[in-house]
Amino acid sequence: MSYLSSFSIFDKIAYLINIYFKLGIPNNRVNFRTIWYIKSDPKKGLKPELKDSKNWPLLGLYWLSKDLYYGESSDSMMALEPDAQEINIIRNHIAHKYLTVHHDDIWEVKQHRNLNDDLLSYPVGDKELKRKALKLLKLVRNSLVYVSLSVHWNEESKPRDNRGIILPSYLQEMNDNFK
Repeated sequence: MSYLSSFSIFDKIAYLINIYFKLGIPNNRVNFRTIWYIKSDPKKGLKPELKDSKNWPLLGLYWLSKDLYYGESSDSMMALEPDAQEINIIRNHIAHKYLTVHHDDIWEVKQHRNLNDDLLSYPVGDKELKRKALKLLKLVRNSLVYVSLSVHWNEESKPRDNRGIILPSYLQEMNDNFK
């Protein structure tokens, strides 16, 4: 379930970008793959807000979105991450079908994967699943860093007179007995 939850963070980031940067995409059309394009169509090119942006973390987030595979659409075939399709297959089977995890020392999964007659199951080795999960978690971590930096960059680039009064906030260290 953590694998599935981790993958869902990408669309949550897309919702945040849509609202924060006022892209105006209807909520039922927001997703991490297409939020970057005019009318959500990669063939129409990048949105001008992104194309002309000096917000490097936001551009980094766009390029990170290229590391994910979403299916058989033409844009998906451009996934830069070599394991992107495999990561998506595992996510899809966890969400909609079922995943069978086998101990690598007992059964060679890759040899038997093509022989699998059950279309609903997907066999995966325990070490392979751990590797793919760590790769996914690294992508999620990087996307969270990029989105926070892109919001920070945007806030810092706003004119100072539109911000109003900003008061400093200090953290006080407290003894555990007082908590």
